[in-house]
Amino acid sequence: MTGSSDGVIKLFRDYESASKVHMISSFRALVDLVPSTHNAGLVFDWLQGRGWALVAGDAKVIRVWNAATEMCTNVWKSTMVSINALTLSRTYQRVLAHALHL
Repeated sequence: MTGSSDGVIKLFRDYESASKVHMISSFRALVDLVPSTHNAGLVFDWLQGRGWALVAGDAKVIRVWNAATEMCTNVWKSTMVSINALTLSRTYQRVLAHALHL
């Protein structure tokens, strides 16, 4: 799984071998990018055990994505641009999951 500054997340299969790797899916995870002096672009954290991608960046929301369905399951709004990607620590993930009732 990779993320880029244009807000797109790409999912890959067989990434253990450079000759076999191929992209199986991609989706725009951060649709509401806003101009920012932080230039975070897209920052995400993959919670593999739950199948979630927490996505933040140059936006006023954090989106919780179900990677299997590529559906946004929750949005947490903020008055700050990005709630800063740096806040996506393990402790913050637990607080966010509780706040979003996930």
